[in-house]
Amino acid sequence: MNKIAVIGGGAWGCALASAILKKGYFPFILTSSTKRAKQINNEFLSRFKSLESKNELIAHSDPVKVFGNASIIILATEVNRVLSFTNQINNYSEENCHILIASKGFGPNGELLSSILQERLNNKKIGVLSGPSFAQEVIDYKPTAVVVAGELETIEKSTELFHTPEFRVYGSNDIIGTSVSGAMKNVIAIAAGIVYGLELGENARAAILTRGLAETAKLARGLGGQTKTVFGLAGAGDMALSSLSMTSRNFSWGFSLAKKQPIDDKLTEGLNSSKMAIKIAKKIEIEMPITELVSKADNKNFDLQTEVENMMKRPPKLE
Repeated sequence: MNKIAVIGGGAWGCALASAILKKGYFPFILTSSTKRAKQINNEFLSRFKSLESKNELIAHSDPVKVFGNASIIILATEVNRVLSFTNQINNYSEENCHILIASKGFGPNGELLSSILQERLNNKKIGVLSGPSFAQEVIDYKPTAVVVAGELETIEKSTELFHTPEFRVYGSNDIIGTSVSGAMKNVIAIAAGIVYGLELGENARAAILTRGLAETAKLARGLGGQTKTVFGLAGAGDMALSSLSMTSRNFSWGFSLAKKQPIDDKLTEGLNSSKMAIKIAKKIEIEMPITELVSKADNKNFDLQTEVENMMKRPPKLE
């Protein structure tokens, strides 16, 4: 296997890079600043103490140095930043480079990230990595299972790159369902955080998670994906992890919103995804009441308690 590049010097990018290291490969990380690159190269233990003191992660802030002759590029940062590198990827990576999307969300107009990249990147093979995987636990080599969706060659390359007893890789041919599930898990995590913050009980949180899966399945099917994907690792697995733990940034955001505590809008992938999902839902004429509630949650005049109560008063229907 030739050069491997990871876009993203945050926790997720470094976690995936550490998993690659365990297989004996040496990835190059592209990060946003020279300062961050130096931290990863020299002081990385201050953030992730489980990594050995002489860590072998290599980071640069120069895309040319990272993408040059790369045969596999892993996208592990927020969606808009990923899209800003498409020209450099085309210009410097190998012609038949595999692009593995580990970022979760929709494009700026509600498109799937995989669809945008298939249009913008020449002769690249696109895959999607998703599943229940907190970055710190991946770095700690705790048992984790993910799914890689794409063509067989991309699945085989990804399995060779990542698969260990601690980091299991399952294959799928459903890029659409995997992409939608990854984006929607953040949406439902916010909704679960709101329910928990409003102290509506565990029954309500379980209902939100379950009906959130139903909304995700409708959206995935509407775009051409498979229902079974939504109820696998990429959907139910990741959604359960993010909706049942304060470690999840999106869950914590919803919880803090409900408690009227200070929140950081920069960390709300699920909020942006909810707005894009509703845009798609209107086009394909499906109802997504939980997602719609989340999409309005940042409105200062929005009464969460009342809106949740109104959602629960919706007319009965068949499941």
